Amino acid sequence: MSSQLKYSESRFFSQIDPRTELRVGRLPLIDARTFEQITADGLLFREFDPASRDYNLSQIYTIRSGMVAVLAHRFFSRVLEEISDDDVLYQVERMARRVQILTGVEIHPQARLGTMALDHGRGTVIGATVEAGENLRLYHGVTLGSTGKDINGRRHPRLGSEVFLANNSQVLGPSVIGDRVKISSGAKVIDSIIGHGARVGPGVVIQRRHVPAGTRVNTWWESWLLPKVNIVAEITDKNSDEIETLLSFKQKFKSLLLNAILPRHSRSRTN
Repeated sequence: MSSQLKYSESRFFSQIDPRTELRVGRLPLIDARTFEQITADGLLFREFDPASRDYNLSQIYTIRSGMVAVLAHRFFSRVLEEISDDDVLYQVERMARRVQILTGVEIHPQARLGTMALDHGRGTVIGATVEAGENLRLYHGVTLGSTGKDINGRRHPRLGSEVFLANNSQVLGPSVIGDRVKISSGAKVIDSIIGHGARVGPGVVIQRRHVPAGTRVNTWWESWLLPKVNIVAEITDKNSDEIETLLSFKQKFKSLLLNAILPRHSRSRTN
């Protein structure tokens, strides 16, 4: 089976010479870098989706609607990289609209996305100023959108590498999501900073909060105890590294919990 897959993958886009460019009129569609990108996307998806382990890349891009949308996005991005023209952008967005109708996935052509795997995909929305690192994995119904605020020209999230977004999760506003972050089904992150390796539990809403690296936030009251951040006033890459440690977070939580539960006279005796 492995030899058959290897043979099939060697024929993936075999009619295209990666050393040259495929063009439609004056619009560039694929070059060596784009070819490598769509190949990496397909390989990541095959690793991500157990049901596609025995498929070659051409089969994945034929039957997996989420990856059809990703493939189209690579072509659209290639066009916009070379040609900066309002009329061309309009034409590309018209084509992207057709892809949205076909797949149920809306990815703005100007979004800057690293290697990604989109499983199922229907209902997924990715905004124009979204930036994502490598190995982004997401399911259907994910929204990487805006809250209507424009912060230094960026109104959508910025994601690190190895980020996982479960179905129906939302990351809104100019939020910063660190590397290796996992956001569970139904969770919402709004105008917040999520540290590297953090976990956001199912249905949890985090709004204007600073989640320390490695923290697991599984309930609403845990998110309420997180330090606040005024991301609307100013947000920079430096902020994402200036997060409180997990130890200080636990100490703050313990102090607040004791103050809420123990009677005043008991606290004085304890002290």
